[in-house]
Amino acid sequence: MQEFNKVSTTSNFIKELLNTTYLPVIRTVQAGDYIIEDRTYIYKCEIIRCDKTGYVLPYPDATLSPKAVFHQIGEYTFGEQNGKLCTNFTSNHEGYDSLTHERLGDYLRALRDMYGLNLMPMYNCFSRNSFAKYHIFSDGVRKTHYNYHTKLYKVPIRFNTDYTICIENVGKTTFAPAFVRNEHLVVLDKTAIGDSIDVTNRYISLHTNDVVSTYSGMRFFDPIVVRFNNIPETRTVKYMVSDNDDIEYTAVGLHTIDGSMNPNALGWYVRVGNDYTLTEDTVVDLGKTYYIKTNALSTSYYNYNINNTHCEMFDTIEDMFYMLIQVPDSFDSNIVVLEGDYRNTQSDKYYNQLDIRNYPENYLDELFTHDIRLMRMNVPQVIPFSDTLIQFLLWNVIDNLDTINLDMDRLLSSLANLYLNPDEKYYANYWYFRYREILSRYSKHNQLEYIDDNYGYVTSDVEALLNRRN
Repeated sequence: MQEFNKVSTTSNFIKELLNTTYLPVIRTVQAGDYIIEDRTYIYKCEIIRCDKTGYVLPYPDATLSPKAVFHQIGEYTFGEQNGKLCTNFTSNHEGYDSLTHERLGDYLRALRDMYGLNLMPMYNCFSRNSFAKYHIFSDGVRKTHYNYHTKLYKVPIRFNTDYTICIENVGKTTFAPAFVRNEHLVVLDKTAIGDSIDVTNRYISLHTNDVVSTYSGMRFFDPIVVRFNNIPETRTVKYMVSDNDDIEYTAVGLHTIDGSMNPNALGWYVRVGNDYTLTEDTVVDLGKTYYIKTNALSTSYYNYNINNTHCEMFDTIEDMFYMLIQVPDSFDSNIVVLEGDYRNTQSDKYYNQLDIRNYPENYLDELFTHDIRLMRMNVPQVIPFSDTLIQFLLWNVIDNLDTINLDMDRLLSSLANLYLNPDEKYYANYWYFRYREILSRYSKHNQLEYIDDNYGYVTSDVEALLNRRN
């Protein structure tokens, strides 16, 4: 198992791979992604220009609207030099460092978006990369010299993308978005909305503080999903004005009052018994009744309008976009951040077999992803990726990009012997869309022992299972 800052054959291989592979410097997208007008992207192996903001369709989700309009302006070849549109990476560190790890993430995203091979469930976006001298408050992120006895990490992420987070922390864990450049929050001048724009706190204020979230007592095997959107929308804020009334409040979960009520909007206290106590950091007990001095007279609403101008500004600096994770300074354990929602990977999901041939690969990922190894790694040290990932990087796996006839012959022979073969008229020496369905279901329901990272492809574990059954 590779560790950070350790030299190994694996780390040397990854560095050589990144040094010899040219990756795009512009954003790659896949079906279902949201793109912005007048911006340039890479979709599959095409360079496109967005003519109308919206979602890249088709995608089997009827709720995605509006549909983006774009046109092709060129072609892009993965891994090769493409003028100023790409760059390679050379590490200046001996061990497996965080910059190398982040660059590996760029490699995996490009491979997924351009060719439909999603290896991101085997990659931990978290690299213990710290963001010192800053602190997450309930209303934003600010630099501070006060010691809050916390530490802050930053994880590079994308807009409009789910991130599954596994962490074992008995204390508070706080999440927030941030735009970071040279270890400082980004400030932009000469924008369409003004000068000296603190982009991080402008983004947080526009999203009505909902993007800053705090959890108490997180458990590693009970993951959450965090997502930061960048789409035009109108968000409604509820606030109250007062007349000295007490409102009874019963806690519905073990969390801080600050996690469910906005102290900046209310200026409130909580009364337990006959005493009022200031409670911004008070932990609320499940089922216990508290009396909140809200002085509520009426409820009012205010609408925040997030328009295309805001979205365009944020989109231009997405390469500086991070998720901040704040934990107690005593915390010292593994954090797993996976790009995608993987909270429900154990159950089979319904799909129409007649339509499956028309599904994009990233939609099939939701159907046929099981047994993610990183989500079981509740260990002291941070694990950068699953060992299974290296099999894919070395092309020692039979998957949808395999073009070796002998590999396909071996796979078809195994399936035929197991009476799992699809209709014989589809037999061919290339990847057939139903192979992934067959391998995923068979591996999950007939495994003799636990199979790590079961995605419907033939890894060494799946091949061993097929050979034992034969």
